Amino acid sequence: MATRFGAELVDALNMITLLLPGTPTTYNGEEIGMEDTDVSWEQTKDTAGITVGPEKYKLFSRDPERSPMQWNAGINAGLCKLRLYVYSR
Repeated sequence: MATRFGAELVDALNMITLLLPGTPTTYNGEEIGMEDTDVSWEQTKDTAGITVGPEKYKLFSRDPERSPMQWNAGINAGLCKLRLYVYSR
């Protein structure tokens, strides 16, 4: 969703999804605004992308959406810049 509509609209689109009638569905990474990754022709595993060939595989392949969660070694795994504290009494 973030790749199509922009990272600044992710929260608003998720709220609209919850307000619509029916069962809301959120795929892995959509809730945090995860963007698609770049997948080369050699890395492509999706049969929909492979069958159209190396010239047009990016139009049909679903591999960019299937990337693992984009963690890093930073604070809060890079997902949040806030300092989180656990308060106890």
